[in-house]
Amino acid sequence: MDDQLTRIESAVQALLASNEAMRVDIAKLQIQVAFIEQHYATKADIEMVKTMVADARGEFYRAMQAQTWKLISWMTVVCSALTAAVYFIARNVH
Repeated sequence: MDDQLTRIESAVQALLASNEAMRVDIAKLQIQVAFIEQHYATKADIEMVKTMVADARGEFYRAMQAQTWKLISWMTVVCSALTAAVYFIARNVH
């Protein structure tokens, strides 16, 4: 009977020790969750960033389009001037 009582007492002590370890682990988890709640992005933050990226992408494409048309215009002027110069040279220089 004493042997069985001793085993039960040791099992209870082991359970109490594991219970205390679980309490410590739960406290650590609560600290981590609090950190996550404070520092991680919310859905509103993510939507705001998506909107900002979409706006920046649109602005980038508009700038690229404007630059492309400036380049095409400049190249057209230069090529026309070179064509005119070659025509002039071909017609007037003998």
